[in-house]
Amino acid sequence: MPTATEYLKTQIATHIHEYHFAVLFDPEKQYSHIIDDVDLPGT
Repeated sequence: MPTATEYLKTQIATHIHEYHFAVLFDPEKQYSHIIDDVDLPGT
């Protein structure tokens, strides 16, 4: 079973691939480190 972090990475990558953008509202920057680890070729 994937972790919540892996699920979030997958969702971000899927949205960027399908819709060419993703919105992540994280005003406290608790998840900002996840964005650095998402594999987004061509971005």
